Amino acid sequence: MMVQSEWLSKNLDAHHVILDVRSRAGEHLPGAVSLPLGELKRMSADFKANKTAWMFKNLPGVSDKSAPIIVYADRGFSPEAVGAYRELLGWSYGQVGVLEEGLTGWKALGLKTDVGSYASGITYVKKQVPGVVEPQEFSTLAKAGEAIVLDVRTAEEYSSAHVVKAVNIPLDELEGRLGELSRDAVILIHCGTGARASMAYTLLKSKGFNNVRFLDATLEIKKDGHFKVL
Repeated sequence: MMVQSEWLSKNLDAHHVILDVRSRAGEHLPGAVSLPLGELKRMSADFKANKTAWMFKNLPGVSDKSAPIIVYADRGFSPEAVGAYRELLGWSYGQVGVLEEGLTGWKALGLKTDVGSYASGITYVKKQVPGVVEPQEFSTLAKAGEAIVLDVRTAEEYSSAHVVKAVNIPLDELEGRLGELSRDAVILIHCGTGARASMAYTLLKSKGFNNVRFLDATLEIKKDGHFKVL
């Protein structure tokens, strides 16, 4: 996915992760963190050596696999930018983009750069969207049995491990099985990473379910039903 400089210049905020993946530090985008491609490859090698599960292959401070991440080098299609893009996709990040014009094109457009120190670390803040339930509230309500926990993963995923007393209606079956859900109960939807839960939330809201929210996060579930929001 390519990201244009004009758009990015208006979205340089804590809701986007900006990575300078060049091997040589220097003039850079405001708020960027220096993380050269070589360092990303070293991290990938460590993950492989330690047999790290996909949900734990993370950038420091970014466990949200749906976080918008933009990488850049001097040119948009430079080996460094493309290599970093591929590494991060391999870590299961779903919204990775490459700055189309690169730093050279950014400067040619007269956009602001910094010449001092880079940001000391990634300070990503997830942008909340309507209908999202906070992880702590999800955990509290689910464990207390005070809401219907709707698992919209496949039947195979559900059978491998699921939250205790969770109701399984796969996303592609949901519209035809709405009669199985109470319109008066609080419904908390989850999947594996939040993507399918978001689509299920939109469907239920459109069908008149008003007490429904969804977990926009990665959920790790053990075979005994215990779970952890990552």
